[in-house]
Amino acid sequence: MSQYSRIPNSEEKEDVQVVALQVPPSSEEASTSRSTSPMPTPPTQLETEETIASTTETTPMVNQAIEEQPVSQSTYKNTNSIISGFPMLSRIRRTIASAQAAVPSSTDGVFSNLSAKPESETEKEDENPPPYEAAAADAAPPYWETTVITPGVNGDEVFVEGLPVGNFFAFVWNMLVSMSFQFVGFLLTYLLHTSHAAKNGSRAGLGITLVQYGFYLRGRFIVGSRVFRKSIMYTPTSSQNTQQPPQQAPPRPSPRPAQTTQPGNPPVTDIPAPRPYGDWLPNNNAQGRLPPPQPEVARMFPSFPPRQRPASTTGAPVYRPPQGTRPPQLTGQPPEGNFPPGYAGGRPLPQPFGGPTITPSSPPRPQYVPPQTEPQGDIHINDLGNQLSGLTVGPNPAGQGDQRPETHEQHTRTQHGKTRRIHYPSAYTTTTPTQAYPQPTGPSIYPSIPPNNIGQPGIPQGQQPMPPSYGSMVPQAPSTGPGMQSARSYPRPTHPNQALQKPRIDPNQVPSPVAVREQDRQDFINEPYLTSSKKTVPLASTDFRAIDEGNSNPRFMRLTLYSIPQTEELLKTSNLPLGLIVQPLAKLRYDETPIDVIDFGEEGPIRCRRCKSYINPFVIFVEGGQKFVCNMCQFSNEVPPEYFCNLDFSGRRVDVNQRPELLRGTVEFVVPKEYWNRPPCPLATIFAIDVSVNAVKSGMLAKCVEAIREVLYGTSNSERPGSRIGIMTFDKDVHFYNMKSSLEQAQMLVVPDVNDVFVPLSDGFLVDPVESRSVIEGLLEALPTMFAETNIAEPVLGAAVKAVYAALVDTGGKLIVFQTTLPNFGPGAIKYRDDPKLYNTEKEKTLFGPQDLFYKNLAIDCVDAGICIDLFLFPNSYVDVATIGLLSSITGGESYYYPNFNSSRDGAKFAYELRQNVTREFGYNALMRIRCSNGLKIVDHYGNFNMRNATDVELAGVDSDKAFGALFKYDGKLDEKTDAYIQCALLYTTVTGQRRVRTHNISVPVTTLLANVFRFANMDTTVSFLAKQAVSSTVTKPLREIQDQLTDKCVKILLAYRRHCASMSSPGQLILPEAFKLFPLYTLTILKCKALRAGTLASDARVHSMRTIKGMGVSECAVLLYPQMLSIHNMPEEAGCPDENGKIIKLPPLIRVSYDRLEAGGAYLLENGQFLYFWLGQQLSSEFLQGVFGVDSIDLVDPRLSALPELDNTISRRVRFIMSYLQTQRYKYLQLVIVRNTLDASEIEFNNLLVEDDNNGAMSYVEYLCYIHRQIQSERSPTKARLRKAERSLDDHVTGKATSRSEQSYSGAISLTPPQQGSQQSHKYGSLWRLSPQHFAFILLFCIRLAAALFSNIADCDEVYNYWEPLHYMEYGYGMQTWEYSPEFSIRSWAYIKIHSWTLAFLLFFLRHIFNFDKIRIFYTLRVIFAIAGTFCESMMYRTVKYQFGERVGQFFFFALMISAGMWNASTAFLPSTFTMYTTMLAFTYALRPVQKIVNRRVQYSVFWFGIGALLAWPFSAAIGIPFVIEELFISGHDLRTWERDNNVWIWNRLKRLVLASLLASAGILSFIIGVDFYYYNKFTVVPLNIVMYNVFGGKDRGPDIYGVEPWHYYLFNGCLNFNFLFILALGSLPILAITFFRDFGRIEAASNTANPKYPYVILLIRLVPFYLWLLIFTLQPHKEERFLFVAYPLVCLNASIALFLMRSWLSSAFVYFLPKYKGNKKYNRMCTTVVTVIVFIIAGLTSFSRVLALYHYYHAPYSLYEHFYRVEIPQQLDSQTLRPTYTNPINMCVGKEWYRFPSHYFLPEGVRLRFLKSDFSGQLPQYFLESVEKNSEGQFTINDKRDGTWKTRSGFNDRNKEEMGRYVYDSQCDYLVDLDLNVTKTSPLEPRYVTQTDKWTIVRCYRFLDKDRSSMLGRILYVPASVWGNEYIKMLMEMFNSTPLRWADYCLLKRKGL
Repeated sequence: MSQYSRIPNSEEKEDVQVVALQVPPSSEEASTSRSTSPMPTPPTQLETEETIASTTETTPMVNQAIEEQPVSQSTYKNTNSIISGFPMLSRIRRTIASAQAAVPSSTDGVFSNLSAKPESETEKEDENPPPYEAAAADAAPPYWETTVITPGVNGDEVFVEGLPVGNFFAFVWNMLVSMSFQFVGFLLTYLLHTSHAAKNGSRAGLGITLVQYGFYLRGRFIVGSRVFRKSIMYTPTSSQNTQQPPQQAPPRPSPRPAQTTQPGNPPVTDIPAPRPYGDWLPNNNAQGRLPPPQPEVARMFPSFPPRQRPASTTGAPVYRPPQGTRPPQLTGQPPEGNFPPGYAGGRPLPQPFGGPTITPSSPPRPQYVPPQTEPQGDIHINDLGNQLSGLTVGPNPAGQGDQRPETHEQHTRTQHGKTRRIHYPSAYTTTTPTQAYPQPTGPSIYPSIPPNNIGQPGIPQGQQPMPPSYGSMVPQAPSTGPGMQSARSYPRPTHPNQALQKPRIDPNQVPSPVAVREQDRQDFINEPYLTSSKKTVPLASTDFRAIDEGNSNPRFMRLTLYSIPQTEELLKTSNLPLGLIVQPLAKLRYDETPIDVIDFGEEGPIRCRRCKSYINPFVIFVEGGQKFVCNMCQFSNEVPPEYFCNLDFSGRRVDVNQRPELLRGTVEFVVPKEYWNRPPCPLATIFAIDVSVNAVKSGMLAKCVEAIREVLYGTSNSERPGSRIGIMTFDKDVHFYNMKSSLEQAQMLVVPDVNDVFVPLSDGFLVDPVESRSVIEGLLEALPTMFAETNIAEPVLGAAVKAVYAALVDTGGKLIVFQTTLPNFGPGAIKYRDDPKLYNTEKEKTLFGPQDLFYKNLAIDCVDAGICIDLFLFPNSYVDVATIGLLSSITGGESYYYPNFNSSRDGAKFAYELRQNVTREFGYNALMRIRCSNGLKIVDHYGNFNMRNATDVELAGVDSDKAFGALFKYDGKLDEKTDAYIQCALLYTTVTGQRRVRTHNISVPVTTLLANVFRFANMDTTVSFLAKQAVSSTVTKPLREIQDQLTDKCVKILLAYRRHCASMSSPGQLILPEAFKLFPLYTLTILKCKALRAGTLASDARVHSMRTIKGMGVSECAVLLYPQMLSIHNMPEEAGCPDENGKIIKLPPLIRVSYDRLEAGGAYLLENGQFLYFWLGQQLSSEFLQGVFGVDSIDLVDPRLSALPELDNTISRRVRFIMSYLQTQRYKYLQLVIVRNTLDASEIEFNNLLVEDDNNGAMSYVEYLCYIHRQIQSERSPTKARLRKAERSLDDHVTGKATSRSEQSYSGAISLTPPQQGSQQSHKYGSLWRLSPQHFAFILLFCIRLAAALFSNIADCDEVYNYWEPLHYMEYGYGMQTWEYSPEFSIRSWAYIKIHSWTLAFLLFFLRHIFNFDKIRIFYTLRVIFAIAGTFCESMMYRTVKYQFGERVGQFFFFALMISAGMWNASTAFLPSTFTMYTTMLAFTYALRPVQKIVNRRVQYSVFWFGIGALLAWPFSAAIGIPFVIEELFISGHDLRTWERDNNVWIWNRLKRLVLASLLASAGILSFIIGVDFYYYNKFTVVPLNIVMYNVFGGKDRGPDIYGVEPWHYYLFNGCLNFNFLFILALGSLPILAITFFRDFGRIEAASNTANPKYPYVILLIRLVPFYLWLLIFTLQPHKEERFLFVAYPLVCLNASIALFLMRSWLSSAFVYFLPKYKGNKKYNRMCTTVVTVIVFIIAGLTSFSRVLALYHYYHAPYSLYEHFYRVEIPQQLDSQTLRPTYTNPINMCVGKEWYRFPSHYFLPEGVRLRFLKSDFSGQLPQYFLESVEKNSEGQFTINDKRDGTWKTRSGFNDRNKEEMGRYVYDSQCDYLVDLDLNVTKTSPLEPRYVTQTDKWTIVRCYRFLDKDRSSMLGRILYVPASVWGNEYIKMLMEMFNSTPLRWADYCLLKRKGL
């Protein structure tokens, strides 16, 4: 039986690494294969193939020899009987049958028991069904994966997941179906008593599982006649599982990408196809094997351990571990002897699910497998086959033993366009007599501690020596994230002797970096690299010789892409970065041509007059050589006469071979004075030495002066003519030394005033080191003695640097500082801030930034002066490298870090690196600029430098080891026919004082093919570039987020290649491009480097590593991330010997950095560019030890050796030659570290450098590759694609990708987890019984708004007299008119009234004539309409907030709307401010979306709704749209092309569309308003203009102020009253945003996903400003009313929601701070933030609810009273015929001081008129409209349909609120009177107590009304039950404060006496 995996054809890929992934067989397949044939399957293959011109057909994965187990007939019968009972499921059987054909699994737990047969006791004992918990933890049955289409009742019905919805009949039908299935589940549960039936029956029934849950996972939804399907395809392979010995039940797993395994058993991984329950029930599993656990189920049921399949040992291959296997534990001794899996320390372990227990008395022994007489092939073990089929996992082949080939990777480097098929056989190993015990694999509990039996396969486990000190070492703190070990990644052992389980994967079958490096080295070992050739650029780790042929040497410049995409879209598709790493002064190899120096004299170098590019080999000379065309900008330049030369027949200059600038890619130009910023001079170097007590005691001072003496006057010094040096020391004072050559000894000058430091001498501080040699040497010799007795511990580093700045400000130079302690004294004193509690938290990033700006500003000043600073740090405690390190990082210098400095250990390293620092090539006072072709531009730089603008990199100093990164973006479209060009120009001063410009040029082709982009991509440069990017963002992002982004970047790059270059390959294959086949490994190495790795690491060490990587070249970065390890003990004879030139030492073959590669008798050198580890195995031969170390035993080797002894033998010389040659390749000293296996603690750090293993808190290489592949598979799945399309991420919002609703795209602005219900279809057609969030919000909000419409009070008399009364006049012909509606003033628009009148007129016919509604019901009906309209607007805005700001903010916004008392009051008011609140919410529905270039709907709709609110209702509401206008005009958005952004074309286009939209909206709205007002006012008037003119330009006696003024804090108090905590949060939203920006920058997700990280904060600022703007405008107005703030009420909720979201991260930090034991526990952290958030909303909700109850209970009396008058009193009077009201003789209802609580004529029956009694109020009251009457047939006057009162002017109106006495009547004219009796004796003459006038009035009805003036504030603000106030303790408390909780008045209806 064979397996086949399709390999992509030639049209899909060219250079590609194909990793085929096979789907594992189901248990039936395994069972069948076991019963039919013992033959194993052929191996999976990792293969590539020759590219073929023709297109090949897809080769599917076939299953050739699998005999499917027949389905039980009884099972099939029962299935038929169940399904046939429901016509709606008529097609289920056919679908299940097809699914069973796709998945060879036919039975499950329920149906298996239906057909179960009696079994023997033995079988029952061995194979009992699992209990309930076991079944719950297992995988889903296969029929859950079926696709079912149910027929509908009507052909045009809408289906949701197969069931009809949308009408009442469908609802009933679905309910019946569900109940039927519930009943079926009940029967199965209690009749069959099976665990599977119990599980599903107790939850939802078997049938509902089929229909609902099955559809949810693999369903389809039907819209009309159109069917949308989720495709389900199973491709099981024919691989057979070999039987394995029984194994121990593994520990409880945590959810992780892949499950783990124990040796000798098939590894457990994610399995795409489902596992049936029936395959382990007695009827189905004759072998008694259990299915592997499913990761999904493990996540659902974490409390149950995964179950392993126990297998018979008959015929089972026996497992033998390979050599070098890492031991599983380091704490405690493992059990002695040979025990099978299933034993722990000799103790028996119970088998899972009640299986038989193995006792120690008869342990089963591993069996030897004899050679097969018949060719057996390779055993395929299904573990990586589930995730990486093609990467064989498992033991080695039988008969092969532990074969270890010399080359550890079978694939080799190939030429472009050609690949070859490579076969990797799978393997398994057999047991040998020396080691029959199968050692488990995996790391120990403490991954950073070296194992105790590495490389000792012959010694049984438990007999290995282990240092006692290791047992007490603390493991690294666990971390999470992609690539990080965590609870979800690996289950940790629960017992010290229990092995950590993980997949056994053959590392030889994954891409090998060693093989790639070795092949590249062989390619260039004898042949030079020609820079103009199309050959692949050598790897950065290769020691090659380059010949400059026009393109610069790759040592100077390296691109990430050597075939640049033509368009930005193509680059985005690839997800590759287009970047450059430039090392401008890189050191050339000894045999490479030196750089030419060209002097053009006073004219300077030839440059382009437009772009200022320098002359280079790629310019084109035209017109006979008189002009040249710039290759950068295509500008034609005149050739200077002195540079003119004729052209030959090919168009080249005749003298091109004599012009290095036209021939070489790298040249230097001597530049004239116009390039000087100060006269250049030879370099001046100052040594500033810390002489505090720590420096003396640590030995740093003595070693420092010795190293300086060696640098200046040693054998290796390089004399630099004209150079000068100075020496200064500092402790609490600064010491200068006069070292003039004329002096016998140096003179010391002390400056004690460090706050105003100066240089005390002008001559003698900077001297020639040759002339003053004797003085300098004497000073250096005396310094240790001078300060030997010092006790000063506070060095003044800041003052010393300022002194050097004063000394070198005119000339520039170099400062080398030697510092030992934290500078906590004098200028720049900093505090100790290192806090280990912050490690592994989001706040750890605060330790990576500086404490203050002192050293940053000082460093910038030094850059201006051309002073470069190098720091040599020797700390024994925290020194805050993040702060003082800015001196070197900003000036272009370097930091050297020697923690716990020991002179004997670190002295040689320090001396070497100081010498290297002083003698290497160096330039100072430098400026660098990178130029590129049209269509490209530089957008970001990475490295250690200073920048004041976007183009110039300012460097006070630059050396040969400094490198910088640059990121390119597109500024247009490149031309495919021409190359793209890049030029880097470095202007600097040499150490000899000559001003030069060094230029580097490179030309790369442009392509339109994505395959070419990947083929010519350079992985080394890309990895180095991504590392620089990552460490540059550590100050603003948590390390976890950076780690996730790196892994995500790796997945996206490989996914892009898979989709677009190898899309036709099998879904089970992992496709790796040839150039990037090691990219997952190198991404993992970035995660493991000190700068970014998880775990606890001192912040100083981490920051130092970050800054080192930022300034590191590609070659150094490559070896730092993936060290090179050499096998010394078995190196070839030629290794360690120089070549024929005597320059290059031949190195031994490289081996992969993993413990699995180490042998017990081996010796290995491992170097990472900083250290050189010499690992010695325990069984290393005595001959080797004697030859290299001069000892016979490894125990006698001195681990403190800093250099190997020089012994006179061949092996010693060869090893020392190798080490010396490695040192020549590195600019830092390779400090030798001896590592004796299991003896030295240095093995811990050695272990951390083995990046292919699982260490540093991260996965191993193979496991990470599995994880990457699973991520790619999940991204490529159809379900994932739909979810990804539906998501609204922050990146879309900030980059402008989010489009309009019609384009089905929204964006999130704050969301950390974008909503999954993104598409509109998913909302409209959700799962069964589910409403979309918008609809659900509408229903809940409407319920609340409906209650508000029925029970809320009218809070403003303007609402009654200016809106309800004119509406009543329109409908009934009479009502009150205010002066605003007088045609004389006309500052109220009838258009606003008519909109409501037309709505009401439409309803009146039904309400009055059909339902017989009275006016009160009509009043409330109209308020219900308001509630519907307001709820619709709220739900629309909620939907936008949810999609623009994320699910969490949307939820907060919804709750804020729902619970706030302010929205209760405002939502149903008949006011322009409420109407404007509606339109504002609709406007913000579109305005909150990101500004875009093409889509105009946002502008049109926003302007329209802003215009409706401003023109129709309230003109001043336009102010709230000002931020929208600013955003529209001045926020560019990332959907713009760069040239548009630079040329401001978009501003003009935006302005045009904004003006056009405003004009169109204004014209349409104003036309309607003016037309309606012209009709009713009978004159032309513009009411919005009238409103503005009166309120703003009305004059002294007019305007709003005449109606009263309020204090400035009125709105603050009112806001707190209506929104309580939410209003405070809204007020604090901007400060909270600012704090988040500075302290928690990564809180907003997309701040890290955009080119400008500040962009999301700018957008969020614009979103928050409208509320503040509105509040500020109306706070400044003296006249204040609550209704003026209605417009901003929704924005209060929005701002509060955003503020609460941002503050949740503070809660997380506080939780960790106060409860450190829960640090890293996300569950408790989330619970804490959730609980606090819920408490906030509960308190706010209860407070608001109490406020609403208070308003109703305390102030609702007028409505109850008028309703009683309308429905009780008047009908009684009419029935008694006491009153007979007519038009000429109406019933008079009088009000005095209660005129402003009158609820409108809707509460007065027809025939009742309102009259006013004089009260203390002295303002203008309304009067009735002029009414149009006519006589009816009975001769009575009635009101007709005319509304003449709108245009007829009545006297008695004024616009100054002057009282009109004609409004009043006498109380004798009143029939009824409404008055508030306050129960006080003292009253006003105009406001008597009418209740007491019993001779005039009779009390009809009184209601209780709160006397607010005599009640306590708390009592009247919130509702408190009366029982609380009656409590004796409350009474005592109130009496103590002399306060009365509540005082009541009587709101009474009085009737005239005798009526």
